[in-house]
Amino acid sequence: ARSQSLTVRNFSPLDGPCAPANMASVVDTLMFVDVDGVLNVGIRDDDDSPVLLNQACIDAVTGCDDPELLDQCGSSIARLMAAASRLPDSISPGDTEICPVLLSRLARIIRAAGDRCSVVLSSSWRHPKHTRRVRCLERQLSKCLGEHFEFDSCTELTFEVTAGERLQCIGDFVREYCAKQSVEALRVLVLDDFFIASLDGLSPQANEAATESAAGVEAHVRRCAPEGVEIRAKLIHCYEEWVTSEGVAVQAGAGLSEEHVWAAKHFLTEEVVSPLVNKPRMLDASSLRRAFASLSICWAGLASATPLVAMHY
Repeated sequence: ARSQSLTVRNFSPLDGPCAPANMASVVDTLMFVDVDGVLNVGIRDDDDSPVLLNQACIDAVTGCDDPELLDQCGSSIARLMAAASRLPDSISPGDTEICPVLLSRLARIIRAAGDRCSVVLSSSWRHPKHTRRVRCLERQLSKCLGEHFEFDSCTELTFEVTAGERLQCIGDFVREYCAKQSVEALRVLVLDDFFIASLDGLSPQANEAATESAAGVEAHVRRCAPEGVEIRAKLIHCYEEWVTSEGVAVQAGAGLSEEHVWAAKHFLTEEVVSPLVNKPRMLDASSLRRAFASLSICWAGLASATPLVAMHY
């Protein structure tokens, strides 16, 4: 006879009518999306102007034997080829700006966020001169998602050039969102390379938000919510730096990795509790009776079900 397995839901005696009162019933999500360094790979160059990792750039320098060009751009070429070797799946095709692999990873994160998620464009692409690029990006995302997609909003149209300034815009949006909406609990997910910059030891300028670590970024975002709102924040920092075997230092906005997708989905699916989380709730006699009754029902169901297949060691 063929073996039959029994699937049993994770059960808690506090499920149903006696679930903890401090569990938030409605959780909103804000997802802030940068583009350059997140949906493509940008490599910091000698003059701080990023070089885009796409196939056209790679083809242009592959097999280059021009002595003058090699003398002028040798380190830039070395960084480009090092990034291509380290991040082969993140190369944008042809002369395009968006990598389909990275875009599909963003789509997976958006799906995991659920219906109560607002996707906010925090990239410099939000400025009006990039409108056509954004519309093209939205069409590409719509194909990945299998449904129509548009960014729900964007951060304030300021011109930021540092991680602190970018974070200030994100914090201001969170503060305004909480002021306008009736928010009980909020998740904030930030996908950004922060201008191809490491957060370690990065000292904020005057009037900038502290960005010395991922924990500092997340703490700043949490402080932007008013008292009484349970807020959780997560930074996915799409940045890598390394030194090649030839001794060339490379800094890159390296795009969304599979590890980033896993971390983002884990964050988005964790339980969020209300501000009452630190206030213990005493179960009264009626609640205890319901809890034990639920346990009895569960046990009776298990006893009458198909026997579990024995595990042999």
